[in-house]
Amino acid sequence: FASRDFIALYDYTETDPNQLSFKQGEVLVVIDSSSPNWWKATKSDGKEGYIPSNYVKKCEEDEDESESD
Repeated sequence: FASRDFIALYDYTETDPNQLSFKQGEVLVVIDSSSPNWWKATKSDGKEGYIPSNYVKKCEEDEDESESD
């Protein structure tokens, strides 16, 4: 994963045309994280929009999967 790749922690449905819907587990590339709450990102299909920053986490190369629900 590149350093700007983030993985979705939850499903999100856009509530505004400028936002981006995504599903849990989807990888998003953050292209602008200057705002604390809303980041501009693109999906693998090329769609671009704003996402809530607390719905994603940075992809780590050594992912720790020991946490359970």
